[in-house]
Amino acid sequence: MNTMTILGMKMGGVNLLSLFKSWKTYYVATWKLIIFPCIIAMILILVKTIAGDTLINADMVIAVFIAFAMPTAGLSSTFSDSYNGDTEGAVAYTLGTTILSVVTLPILYWLICMIV
Repeated sequence: MNTMTILGMKMGGVNLLSLFKSWKTYYVATWKLIIFPCIIAMILILVKTIAGDTLINADMVIAVFIAFAMPTAGLSSTFSDSYNGDTEGAVAYTLGTTILSVVTLPILYWLICMIV
């Protein structure tokens, strides 16, 4: 069966109300969608400042930043299920970060474009 089909079937069982009442959802989303991408952007901007545009240019900073700011991969629930992990948590965090990324991605993209 296709991984996305399995993920969709598992997401169907997630209670959205309890998902957004849980502090864990916001904790995971904050780290995944905001903190990690900002750390990577700061490192790349620092390298860009030190090395100049020959090594890293503004487009590369934005591209890597966007890649890190994407929601949790759907494959995480498959790995969690395969290795007897917290599959329900993985599905919930995938769904939570995907929904919250609709708000965080445009805001962070705008900010990184203003900085770089």
